[in-house]
Amino acid sequence: MKNKPLRHKETNTFKFQPFSERIANINVDIFHYVKHPYEESSEDCETFFYQVLQKWNVLNLSESYDLLRKEITNNVQTLPQLLSQKEHIVHVLLNHLENSNLLSLQATLEFVVALARDLRQEFYVYYTEFFAKLIGLLNTKDTNQLEWTFTCLAYLFKFLWRHLVRDLAPVFESLLPLLSSSKPQYINNFAAESFAFVARKVKDKRSFLKLVLKSLLKYPDGIDGCGRLLFETVRGISGQFHTCAESLLIFLLESLFDESLPQKILFKVLTHLVVCITENINSKNSQVFWKNIQLVIEKSCLSDNFDKPETVMEGMTCLLSLIETSLQHKGGVFLLNPSSLVETLVNILKHREWNDGVYTVIINVVSALLQGFRINLSQEVSSKLIRNILSINSKLIIKLFVLKTLNYGGFETFVLPGAIDLCSQLDTLDSLHLLSKIVVNKVPPSLMVENFQLWSRYPLNLSQSYKEYIQRLYHQLFDILNVNSIEEITGNVDNVCAALLILPHLQDLDQTIYDKV
Repeated sequence: MKNKPLRHKETNTFKFQPFSERIANINVDIFHYVKHPYEESSEDCETFFYQVLQKWNVLNLSESYDLLRKEITNNVQTLPQLLSQKEHIVHVLLNHLENSNLLSLQATLEFVVALARDLRQEFYVYYTEFFAKLIGLLNTKDTNQLEWTFTCLAYLFKFLWRHLVRDLAPVFESLLPLLSSSKPQYINNFAAESFAFVARKVKDKRSFLKLVLKSLLKYPDGIDGCGRLLFETVRGISGQFHTCAESLLIFLLESLFDESLPQKILFKVLTHLVVCITENINSKNSQVFWKNIQLVIEKSCLSDNFDKPETVMEGMTCLLSLIETSLQHKGGVFLLNPSSLVETLVNILKHREWNDGVYTVIINVVSALLQGFRINLSQEVSSKLIRNILSINSKLIIKLFVLKTLNYGGFETFVLPGAIDLCSQLDTLDSLHLLSKIVVNKVPPSLMVENFQLWSRYPLNLSQSYKEYIQRLYHQLFDILNVNSIEEITGNVDNVCAALLILPHLQDLDQTIYDKV
């Protein structure tokens, strides 16, 4: 066999990249780069616009660019010259953006950036017109055009932010279509990443949040996009939080207790914010999130202002739901310090009585905490948490907890004794159905003959301390199974099935009653 030449390559130099991969490689983050070449001060007092013109005169020899260059002319070297031709240049650039040619589009967009850099306030008068043209350029599948356009937008936000924050309402409403769920997700992400710089500059966070939520009341399809915008605002580099994240997160979480805000929309926005955080922030840097959400929870628990209990209950429900969302990500990998969260949950249970809505979400959080395969809890901490859950003065909530933790590895050790105690307090028929659900989950019925030998009893271990309950349970079983016709069975099939499922697993038997059954 002929040997391969030394120059033979194992892989192709050029590979086909699908659209999704090319989109993933686009980076419009201009805020963490070294200064843009045209931000550097010129010793000759040349305008940035003129520097861009000189650059593209060398790099682009296409016919479409040559037309653009001739329309601009060379009399733009100084700021007075540029100002005197301002309206003409704006008209030329808008016209070329309207009738865009891919060969000259990148140069045209750089001219827009340079003009904004030079004129600032004078350029802001035309911002709306340029923004509309840029939005039109995003209706494409060309990744180069998308990258150039969003980079241009990012620079406009950077250079004009002082004017944008003073006129935030119309600016944000013009951005909202890019955050709509009707747009592709990559458009949402690029728009959020670009505008996050402006959002960080807004000092009145409450007014900004009100503006966002008010806009979402009109355009609810922008909820996920606005959640992404808030995430990009608190996002730093290399999987870290931005320095503004701590103050902004506390403000957002405390807003869940603000009656003046539309809470349902706010909760949906924050839920998407948390999803983005868990997916993009490194778990090693997650302490900022956990510290602040636990701080807000503890503050609401200790607050003596309980004049409006419904508001507090709803706010707490939302906070705990956000914790549940974060724990569901990859088996709880985002949780850095499980013991600290357990202490917070125990404090919630101890400080005051909550309604069933809050308790239900607590159960969901505890279930996710106990069963997260990436969460390490010691037996001591787990036992403490479960004891506090089982001490809740609500049979319905404890029953929910038992059913939620059927697949928990420590179920038999920590949960089953509490489940048996609960059954002794429930109506006999209700307890029968609860026990049957436990048994079916732990020892599923053998549907194949080959599996009969593998079948074994489940150790329910009803001790003599439950003697009165055992008597009630067996009498209930006898009443259910004492049937004389098919019609009696079909009319009571659920109870009959539950009785037949549970009967073989009852070990602490009164033999006389058992034989009768």
